[in-house]
Formats: sequence, structure tokens, C-alpha cells
Amino acid sequence: MQQEAATMLSFLNSLVREFRAEHGYAPNLVYLSAAHYDRLTNEVPQFQKHDQITQLLQMEVVISNDAMHPHVAWIRPRHLRYAVAS
Repeated sequence: MQQEAATMLSFLNSLVREFRAEHGYAPNLVYLSAAHYDRLTNEVPQFQKHDQITQLLQMEVVISNDAMHPHVAWIRPRHLRYAVAS
């Protein structure tokens, strides 16, 4: 079971490394299916709450049934999305 946890985390870490190499910065978002998310929480039992998972991954987590395979992305942080001209 511990080996499976390393495999899931290793896979996500490899996605982060590939993204960083391609774009020059780290992703801040990961898309997981509900099954992937459940597998991750089952494999890493010390991280069961959603905020613990986001801290572990250092990314926001989007759970989507459209995510056939986990993938990462970068989005502008919410507080920077809107600029108000004065």
C-alpha cells in the first residue's frame, strides 16, 4: 500500500516537473477524477481533509469526472484576476 502511495505522488510530482520544465514556473492547479482523488486519500491516510491534500500537493485540486487522467495547469490567482481602474 505504501508503494502505491509513492506511485500516485510520484506521478503527480512528475507532472509538476514536466510542467515546470516546459513553462518555467510551477502549476498551481491539479485536475483529478473522483476516483483518483479517492485513491490519493486512501493511499495517504494522514491527509484526509481537502485542505491537507492541497497543502501536500501545493496546488488547488479540482475534482472533475472529465479528468480521465490527472493533469496540472496554472491559473491566475483569484485576487489577481480582476483589476479595477481608478
